[in-house]
Amino acid sequence: MSVFFQTRRHLAAWVLFGCAFSPLGYSQTPESLTLQQAVARVLQQHPQVRAFESRRQAAYGARRQAALKPPLELALGMENMAGSGDMRGLNSAETTLSLSSVFELGGKRGARTALADVRSDQMQLEIAAQTLDLVGAATEQFITTLAAQARLTLAQEAVLLDQSTFASLQQRARAGAASDADVHRAQAALARTRLGLQQQTAELQIARVRLAALWGEPGNPPGILSGDLFALAKADDFAQLYVRAKSSPSQQALTQEERLQQLNAQLARANGRTDLQWTLGLRHLADTDDNALVAGVSVPLFSQSRGRGERLQAEARLGEVQAQRQQAEVELHAKLFETYTRREQAVTAALLLHDQLIPELEQAFALSRQAFERGRYGYPELLAVQRELLEARSESIDSATTALILGAVLEQLTAAPLSSPTPISTPR
Repeated sequence: MSVFFQTRRHLAAWVLFGCAFSPLGYSQTPESLTLQQAVARVLQQHPQVRAFESRRQAAYGARRQAALKPPLELALGMENMAGSGDMRGLNSAETTLSLSSVFELGGKRGARTALADVRSDQMQLEIAAQTLDLVGAATEQFITTLAAQARLTLAQEAVLLDQSTFASLQQRARAGAASDADVHRAQAALARTRLGLQQQTAELQIARVRLAALWGEPGNPPGILSGDLFALAKADDFAQLYVRAKSSPSQQALTQEERLQQLNAQLARANGRTDLQWTLGLRHLADTDDNALVAGVSVPLFSQSRGRGERLQAEARLGEVQAQRQQAEVELHAKLFETYTRREQAVTAALLLHDQLIPELEQAFALSRQAFERGRYGYPELLAVQRELLEARSESIDSATTALILGAVLEQLTAAPLSSPTPISTPR
């Protein structure tokens, strides 16, 4: 099976399976947008995707051109005419109708065809890698927008908490159980959280427009996104991911580039072989009204020495590409390891915040709120616990967002899902 069909089948399976089986678990509502739907829109409507078919047609045309045999040439020539004496007019004219072409030696046509095939395969791999880049960009922007949506919800919750606290302090101040200073502090805190709510609203609008711009509709941004920031998949170990990454389209394209330069060198050697030019025709002698066959063969001289520079250039380029491929593999290992390690740290932080710190802080806030309502806690103590809880939830959103984005990078590098997701419940 050619690289073309292998790559297209592999990529299509990854895009459909990967998006549906993404770390972003969801329960779709009629007006919500899922990650799978967002990626599908990008792959259908992005201008770069529409250009892929033109590139495929160009590669198909180049393949057909490379497979052509040398053309046949038809020639008509006349000699011994319009002269003087016996050569006057056309009485002694010799008319020759000939057919000529070239016998290609050294396997030139096969080398050209093989080179065109490898170029086509390489183009397909480049398209696959660029498609993965689009999927990665759409996934990252979807996660960023989903995180902005979660931060907006958190900002709304902060406003509600500050409103409730401010109202309680007003009542207590009227009863003489709270100072006016605490009331003013609570009012200032409420103003600050309302400002934060406005900022998060603007950030969410910007994120939605950027997401819609990926499929060419920035003026029509999506509404609610369906997804769970905390549906974090457990990734396979690094060794397995590295094996997949070495087989990704971008890495295969480097291997194809090496094969391409090998065929370039082979074609250069083939072009150094001398071709035979042949001619076959029919000659008519006007003065005797006789016909005769004519034939000829010609061989260019010193053609091998002329192609030596081309061969040396192709061989030098092959060595350069081999070195580049080795360096790219080293850089891939380093990038994959860094991304994998940072993702594991982000997942650990998100789970620690979700499973341990936030439940403890929620319990502490509930007890502090009860003590505040009973007059046993003052406003500063309640405010400190509330801020600690909100900061922990904000940190959990940041950690989960980082983990998901790094997971998307790993999927882009490996062209495969991380593994089966093991989701945890969304924080309260």
